Amino acid sequence: MLNFKKLIITLIIIIFILIAILTIYIYVNRGKVIYKIDESGDEIQYDLDEKLRLVTVRNDFYIVKNCVNQFYSYYIAIFNTKEIYNNLDDAMIKDVQKQNAETVYDILDVQYIKDKAITKENILTKLEKIKTSTIDIKNMYISEKTDNISIYIVEGTLRENNTNKIGKFKVIVKIDSLNRTFSIIPQDFVEKNYNDLQIGDNIDIEIPENIEENTNNQYIYRPISDETYITDLINQHKLECLYETELVYNRLDEEYRSKRFETLDKFQKYIKDNQEKYKFIKIQKYKKNISDDYTEYICVDSNGNNYIFRESSVMKYTLLLDTYTIDLSEFIEKYDNGTDKTKVELNIGKIVEAVNNKDYEYIYNQLDEEFKNNNFKTKDILENYIKSNFYDKNNINIDKYEKQNDIYIYDLTLKNAKNELQTKSLKIVLKLEENRNFVMSFSM
Repeated sequence: MLNFKKLIITLIIIIFILIAILTIYIYVNRGKVIYKIDESGDEIQYDLDEKLRLVTVRNDFYIVKNCVNQFYSYYIAIFNTKEIYNNLDDAMIKDVQKQNAETVYDILDVQYIKDKAITKENILTKLEKIKTSTIDIKNMYISEKTDNISIYIVEGTLRENNTNKIGKFKVIVKIDSLNRTFSIIPQDFVEKNYNDLQIGDNIDIEIPENIEENTNNQYIYRPISDETYITDLINQHKLECLYETELVYNRLDEEYRSKRFETLDKFQKYIKDNQEKYKFIKIQKYKKNISDDYTEYICVDSNGNNYIFRESSVMKYTLLLDTYTIDLSEFIEKYDNGTDKTKVELNIGKIVEAVNNKDYEYIYNQLDEEFKNNNFKTKDILENYIKSNFYDKNNINIDKYEKQNDIYIYDLTLKNAKNELQTKSLKIVLKLEENRNFVMSFSM
C-alpha cells in the first residue's frame, strides 16, 4: 500500500514537471507559430521565420500584390492627374490630386513618414515623381516578424504607358494579418537602406505592434483559384513577350532553350514572327501536375498553342512553349505504355504542333534522310513548301492507316483550324526508332 502511494505521488510530481515544461515552452515560443490559408482554403500552421525567403503561399502573394497595385494606382494618379482625368477642369484636377495624395499618405509607413518628415500638406514635394505606368511584380520575399506582422520585399517593373520604357521598383510592404491592414515604404528609402538584402538575411526594420486602421490601408482577403492564377501567368508571359523578350528567354527551361532556341536572336525572331499570337492569347483548357520539384501547369490556348509553366514558388517558374521539343512526363508515360499505333499517333501530334508553331527546323530534323535529300536539300525549301501547302493553323482527322513491316502509313484529312470547311488530304509515312525517336516523310 505504501509503495502504491509513493507511485501516485511520483506520477503527480512528473505531471507537474511536464506542465511546467510545457508552460515554459509556450511562453518562450509565444508568437512563433502563425496560421495561413492556402489556395484550397485550408488553414495551415507555420513556424514563424524571420529570415527572408521567397513567398510560397499564393494567397499571401496576392494580398501583397493587391496592396502594391493599390498604392501605385494612387501614387501615379498624384503626378498624372490631368492625363488620367482629362475631362476635369483645373480646380477639380487639384481637388482630385489632393485626395489621391491623402490616400497615399494613409498608406505610407510611419517609419518612412518620420524619416522624410512628410505631412499631408507637403507630400507632393517629398515623393519622387512617377509617370503613368503598368506594374508587374517579378519577385516577392517575406520575413515573419511576429504572429501578426510580416515584412514583404517586392521587386518589379514599371512600364511607362506612353513610351513602353521599362523601369524597376523595389518596395517594402508591412502586413498586419490580425487587423488586415498594411503600410508601404517606397523605393527611394528601400534602395538607400535595404538594397543589399539576400535570402536568409534578417531585416533590421521597425516593427509595430499593429498597423492602425484608417480609411485607405485595409486589404481584403480573397482565395485565389488556379484559373485566376493561370490567367495571370499567361498575361505576364504575354506582356513580357511584347516588351521584355530577353527576360522570357531567360525564363525558358534550360534544356528546352538549348534545344529549341540556341540564341537570344533566334528566340527574338520567333517572338517577332508570332506577334499577333501574343496580343490575343486566351487559355481554353489547362492541366495541373504536382511533382516533388515543381507544380506544372500545361495550358492550351484557343489556337491550340501550348504553354507549360513549371512553378517552383509563386510566380517563379521555368517555361516551355511546346510539348514536342522535350518529352513531358505525361507524354513519356503514354508513349512507353502504349501500342506502336499509339506511339505513331503521338508523334503525328508532335508534327502537327510543330507545323502550327512554324518550327520548320524540328520538322526538317525528323525527315527520313532519303526523302530529305530527294525533296528538301535545305530547311528553307521545306519552309517554303509548308507555307504554300499547309494552313496557318491545322487540325487533323485520321481517315485510315496501315502497317507495312515496320512502316506506318496514315491517310489524314488536314483541316484549316480557322475554317474547318477548308480541307486537304495528306499521307504521312512514319517509322518508330529507339528512345522515342522517329523519322517521317509525307505525300507531296
